[in-house]
Parts: sequence; structure tokens; C-alpha cells
Amino acid sequence: MTADLRGLADDLREGKTLPLYFFEGEDEYRKRRALERVREVALGGGDKAAADVAYEFLDAPLPDEIIERASTGSFFAERKLIAVVGAETYGKEAAPVFESYADSASGDAIVILLARGKADRRGKLFKSLDGRGLVFSFPYLTGGDRRRRIAKEAENSGMKLDGDALDYLDYVLSPDLYTITNEMEKLRLFRGSDGGEVTLDDVKNVVAVSRVESIFDAVRFVGEGRGQRAMEAIGRLLDSGENELAILSLLARQAKLFWQAKVLAESGAPPREIAEKLGVPWRYVDEYVDGGRRLPEWVLARMHRSLTSLDFKVKTGAVEPRLAIEMFAAQAASPAVARTN
Repeated sequence: MTADLRGLADDLREGKTLPLYFFEGEDEYRKRRALERVREVALGGGDKAAADVAYEFLDAPLPDEIIERASTGSFFAERKLIAVVGAETYGKEAAPVFESYADSASGDAIVILLARGKADRRGKLFKSLDGRGLVFSFPYLTGGDRRRRIAKEAENSGMKLDGDALDYLDYVLSPDLYTITNEMEKLRLFRGSDGGEVTLDDVKNVVAVSRVESIFDAVRFVGEGRGQRAMEAIGRLLDSGENELAILSLLARQAKLFWQAKVLAESGAPPREIAEKLGVPWRYVDEYVDGGRRLPEWVLARMHRSLTSLDFKVKTGAVEPRLAIEMFAAQAASPAVARTN
């Protein structure tokens, strides 16, 4: 079981750090915030220039090289911090290296391993570090946690969202907190120095909805066998600079929501119950029910399996994100996908 994030926050408030951390999960924003908090606790309070020298950010070097760097003291600071991105690429041979360091480190250096996305929980390295309480997971926030975070980010920018504005943002924004904080900054600039209450009209004047509309359309077009239209919808996202990994995650989420909405609606569940189980504002639930109704269950199941498989291949480096997106859209041309309209 991964370590408790609240426990991590409590320890850092008390100035306590571990010799090694393994951060994994889809929400890159929360991972980077946690990294910066560890950095502040470990290196803050002294000379800034010295703290900067004592901080290294590396792209998946060999495990032995990481430990060698950690074991070499800094001439400019009492401690050093080494952050390593790409930790999901390390295999079972890395496990004993990091195990030994975690068990014997003096505390003069801290190593933070950052996985891109979710780590393979079946791997030896994950299991080993997890057993030592060194793995911290940062999934996308959902349901009430997500709504509270959106409201909190608005408050941090000096604004208060009314109920309709919060519902709308919960519906249209990507699951990652980078998107949420960026849109809050746009709203803050739009509102100016007065801040205050933000209404639905304010949000619609500022926040682009093409992301949700394009993802919604792309999944439906693939299910209906309309590959060209699917690529047009995805192309709008790519042209706007949307992150490819985020697009893949959103496609998988949308396919799952369509499928869940279809099953729940056919079981006779009322809209508010469906909205609660899907974790979407109830006023938008009809769109998900209609999207699921238009597609056979076997098509929805097939899309979900495909996206899950493609996501795993991307995370393991077997397929580039853009190619994975194109492979998903290409399914619309498969004879196995029957047109439904």
C-alpha cells in the first residue's frame, strides 16, 4: 500500500525527510509540487545560491550513477537533493541499488524518483520501495476532492466560484491540475484586481470548451466508425497545444464514462444517481447517457480495452503518445466497428 500523502505533508511541516522517495501517478502537477516542498524543507533556509548548487534534476541516469552522486557531499551546502525523472524505466536490476541506499543513507542527500504517469505496481522496484513506505501516489483528483481543489485554486487567486461556475469548470476542464491552475490564472486576469465572485458567464467568456467537446466527439466518432471525423476532433486538440499524454488519458476517461452511463441508464438509474457514480455534474449527465446509448456495449468495451492497452504501451516506452492516439482513431476504419448512424 502506498504511503499516505497526509503523512508526507505532516512530516514536511515538521521538517522531517526520508532518504529516498518514489513519486508516481497521473497528476504531474501534484508530483512537482511535492518535489518542490521536499526541496524547500531539505535545502531552504540558507544561502539560495548554495541551495541551487546542491540541487540536481536528472533524466533517468543509471541507478549506480545516482547513488554515486548522492554519496558525494556538496562543498556549498549541508545537504543535497537529486531528483530523477523517468523512474518508470528502471527494471528489477535497479531494486537492490535503491534498497541498499534507502536502508543505509546518512541523510546528507535525498533522492526523489519521479515516474512519468503511473508506475508498474507489479515491478520489483515498486514493490520493494512500497514495502519500505517510500512510494507516494498522485492520481488525478475526482468527485468532491476535485471540486474542492478547483474552488481552492480560485480562492488562492482571490476569487470565489458560484455553484454554476464550479459545475461548469468541473465538467469542461482536463483532470490534471496544470490545466486547472492555468484556467484560474486566465480568470484572474479577466476579472482584474477586484477578484470577487466568478459567475458562469465569466467562465464561458474565458475558458475554452473545445477540449471536452473534441474528446467527446473523438470517442463517439471512433465508435461510429468515422475515422476522419475522429482525427479532425483530435487534431483540434493537438493544434491548440494540448499535451498528447493528457489527450490519451481523456480519451480513456470518456470511453469509460460512456460505457458506465449506458449500463447505469439501462438499469433504470435516475440521472442524479448516474451523475454521482460517474463523478460528473448532474446537469450534464444526459450528454453521457446519450453518448453511451448511441454505441453498442461491445464497441464501448473494445474502445476501453484498446485505450488501456495503448496507455500501458506509452508508459513503458513501446509506443509514442501521438502514434497511440492515431492508432486509436484508426480503429474507426476497422471492419469490426459497425456504423451506428
